[in-house]
Amino acid sequence: MYEELSDEADEDDEDEDHGVLESLHGDVLARSLLDAQVSNQLNLLKAEVRRLRSKVQALQNEKDDMVDNFRSTTQILLNRIKELESNDAQSRPQTAAVIDRIEVGEG
Repeated sequence: MYEELSDEADEDDEDEDHGVLESLHGDVLARSLLDAQVSNQLNLLKAEVRRLRSKVQALQNEKDDMVDNFRSTTQILLNRIKELESNDAQSRPQTAAVIDRIEVGEG
């Protein structure tokens, strides 16, 4: 009788061990999949950050170019106004002087 109980207990222990191992294997597999998913999401976020940083840099460069072009164009226009005002003595000679004061104030 003890042998029968012992054999049944051994079988129950084996079934429990097998169930625990399957559960542990499932947990490990689930954890592994979760880690892979988190890693992929982090890589996607890092790629998005790099893309946005490069876009910000490109926009900054474009803005700097636009500012430089505006300054150059403004300077050309101011020089042309001064030249026209100095050649035509009858039309508002004070304009060139005003522009000179504005340029000194900006510089």
